[in-house]
Amino acid sequence: MKLKFGFLAHNRPAEKELQYAAKNNLNHIEIDLFNDQNLLESFTQKRIRVIKNMAEKFQISLSIHPPYILNLADKIQIISEANLRYLKYCVMLAKDLGAQFVTTYLGSINHQKNFAKARRPALGRAIENLKEAVKECENYQVKLALENTNLMPKGSPIFYLGDNLQDFQRIFSGINSPWLNLCLDLGHAHTNEGIIPYLKEFGPKIISVHFHDNDGRKDDHRNIGNGNIVWKKVMLNFSNLKYSGPFLSETRESPAISKRKLLKYLIE
Repeated sequence: MKLKFGFLAHNRPAEKELQYAAKNNLNHIEIDLFNDQNLLESFTQKRIRVIKNMAEKFQISLSIHPPYILNLADKIQIISEANLRYLKYCVMLAKDLGAQFVTTYLGSINHQKNFAKARRPALGRAIENLKEAVKECENYQVKLALENTNLMPKGSPIFYLGDNLQDFQRIFSGINSPWLNLCLDLGHAHTNEGIIPYLKEFGPKIISVHFHDNDGRKDDHRNIGNGNIVWKKVMLNFSNLKYSGPFLSETRESPAISKRKLLKYLIE
C-alpha cells in the first residue's frame, strides 16, 4: 500500500510549510486557515500564484482546513449564513490554489439539559447548509471532506456534531454526492466508537486521514505509540480498503518523524 504523507500547516506560513515538506519528502499539506499567518483574507491573487507554483514545483498536493470554530449548525440564521458564505469562499480558494478538497467540521451546539433533543434540529441545519456547499463544490470541482470530531468531556460548554457514526449516516443518506466525503480523524474516532467501525461503515467515502495517538479518553494528540491505538490493525484495515489518499500528521512531533513511525506499521 502506497500512501501520501503530509501534515496540517498551522504553525508557519504555507510557503514555509511547503519548503519543509519538500525537504522531508512529504507529499501533501493541509493549510489551516485558523493560523494568523494563513487567514483567508491573506490569500491575495499574488500569494495564491506563489503557493500554487511552489506546490506544482515540489509536486505537493494541497487541501484547505477552515477554522474549527466554523459552525454550520448555528441556530442564529445570520450567523449560520455567514458561516456558509465563509465555507464557500474556502471552496473558491481551494479551486484557485489547485487544492483537492476542503476539510471542515460540522459545527457545535451549546451545553443544555436535553442534548439529544437539541442535536437533531442542529444536524438538520448543518445538512441544509451542506447541500448548498456541495453545489459550490460541484461548480468548482473541489471535494468537501467532513471531519469526525472528538468526544467532549462531561460538563463541556459546547458539544461537537459529527462525534458519532449516526450523524454521518444521516448526512450521507441525506446528501448522496461524490463531492461530499469524509476526513477520518483517527484520534477523534478512538475517543468514540473506535476507528474500525468508521472504516467498515464509510470506507469508500474516506478521502483524507488525520493521525495522532491517545488513550481513548482524551484527545491530546500524542505521538505515535504513546497511546493505545493498535496501529498494526488500523493499517491492515486501510490496506484492505486499498486506501491511497493522504495521511496527515497531527502529533506533537515533527511530521517527518511521525511519518517514519507510522511507516513501521504499513502493510505492503
